[in-house]
Amino acid sequence: MGPGFRFCQLLDDEGREQVRVVNNAVIRRLPPAPARVLRIPDDRTRDWYLAQGRQVTAAYGPDQDIWFRHRDGHDLDAWFRLLPVLLPGVLDAVRLRLG
Repeated sequence: MGPGFRFCQLLDDEGREQVRVVNNAVIRRLPPAPARVLRIPDDRTRDWYLAQGRQVTAAYGPDQDIWFRHRDGHDLDAWFRLLPVLLPGVLDAVRLRLG
């Protein structure tokens, strides 16, 4: 298998910030966690789940994984508007890394 890259490694600071802005817009639209999640006895699992619904307050770093959160077509539209803006730079970064 060829080399792998984290998406964040292929983005510059501005690109990672654009992703964070869209992710936070999606997070603001998410419904509250279902009651059954709040009753999960395993604290670690429950906390992880609930963390997915919190705003991303710190800038993404190059070694972080990004979750492209989405709930509906509105969210997908936001991602499909952003990705064409980011992809030229991402492809340039891949070309540079592959030589």
